[in-house]
Amino acid sequence: MNARADRGPRLRRELVIALALKFAAIFVLWWLFFSNPVDEHLTEAQVGATVFDAAPAPNSPFNHSSKSEETPR
Repeated sequence: MNARADRGPRLRRELVIALALKFAAIFVLWWLFFSNPVDEHLTEAQVGATVFDAAPAPNSPFNHSSKSEETPR
């Protein structure tokens, strides 16, 4: 039973360290990518227009204007 009693505090310490490192990594990622907007002068309407008015690339799989749709059946 002594071996099991020794394992408990060590396991708890390892879990706390692992969780602390994960939270630190998540915070760093948030700070690097999401904390400051790139262009503060953009309005919500401009961002929406950029996102929703963008045309897909010609060779994109999301481009639905293929020649098979243009030919009559």
